[in-house]
Amino acid sequence: MIIAETRDVTKRFTLRTGLRDWIMRRRIILTALRSVSVTIPDKKIIGLVGESGSGKTTLGRILGGLEPPSEGTVEFMGSALYGDHSSPTGKIQFVFQDPWAAVNPRFTLSQIVEEPLLLLGYKPSERVSLAREALSSVGLPQDEQFLGRHPWELSGGQLQRVIIARAVVSRPALIIADEPASMLDVSLRIGVLNLIMSLRDSYGTSFFFITHDLAQAMYVADYLYVLYLGEIMEEGPTESVLRQPLNPYTLSLVKSIPTIGSKKLEAIRGEVPSPIKLPSGCGFSTRCPIASTVCRTSHPELTKRGEDRKSRCLLQ
Repeated sequence: MIIAETRDVTKRFTLRTGLRDWIMRRRIILTALRSVSVTIPDKKIIGLVGESGSGKTTLGRILGGLEPPSEGTVEFMGSALYGDHSSPTGKIQFVFQDPWAAVNPRFTLSQIVEEPLLLLGYKPSERVSLAREALSSVGLPQDEQFLGRHPWELSGGQLQRVIIARAVVSRPALIIADEPASMLDVSLRIGVLNLIMSLRDSYGTSFFFITHDLAQAMYVADYLYVLYLGEIMEEGPTESVLRQPLNPYTLSLVKSIPTIGSKKLEAIRGEVPSPIKLPSGCGFSTRCPIASTVCRTSHPELTKRGEDRKSRCLLQ
C-alpha cells in the first residue's frame, strides 16, 4: 500500500531582493525542486539525503501539506493532498530538527503531547490516556510530576522524545522527520534512531526521514533518495545505494564521510550552484570529477538501472 507519493513535483519561489526590485516589479525565480517523484510505502522508513540547500526540507513540507507545489501532484492515501476535498488532519505529523523551537515553552509536557488530540476534538479522558500511552512508547515516565514539567526542565534527548510522542499520539499514517537527531549529542542519537524503528514496527507508521548524515540513513532507512540541487540523482534500497553508488554525486557523498582507519578525506570540491541560475546541463557537472562536455550541455534523465535502482548518470 502506498501512503504518500509525489509525481513530477516542481517548486519555485518568487524573490524580491530589495526596494529597487519592488519598484521595478522585477522578480527573481528560485527553483527549489525540479520534477521530483517520491513514493512512501506503508510501514517503511524512506530516507532522503543531500547537502544543505538541496531542497530536502522543501520536499518534506510539500509532502506534509505545508507548501503546495508549483507543478506536479501529491497524493496521500489515494487522494490528492492539495485537492479541494482533501483533509489529512491528524494523519501526517512532523518531528522537526530543533526540539526547543518546536514547543511552546509555557506549555507543560502534558499540554504539549495532548495538543494534537485537543485540535482533533478528543475528550479530556481520552487525551490523558493516549498521551500517557505515547509517552510510554518513547520510554518516558507518565506520572503527574513528570507531566507537569516544562520543556526547559528536560535534556535535549528527553525533549526530542516528547516531540516524537506528540507526533505518534494521534496514530498518524506518516511522520516526516526532518533531521530529528542532528541537534542531539552523539550518545543520544542512536536512542532516537532506535525509537523511530521501534515505532515503525509497533504502530505501523511510515517515516520520511530527512538527513544529511549518511550513517543515520544507512541505519534506519529501508529505501533512499539522493537529492541534489532540487533533483533526485539516485534512488534504491539504502544499503545498495550507499555501498555501490551508481551516480558520481552519491559516490562523492560517500567518500566525503570520515571513517575509522581512513587516511584521507575526499571532500566534494566547489559549492552547490545557485538555484536561481541553474547549470545548463547536469546539475552536478560543475563539481563532478568525471564530467565531460556532454555533461555540461545535456541534462540526464533519471532512468532505471537494474531491477531496483535509478540514477541520472552511470559511473564507468
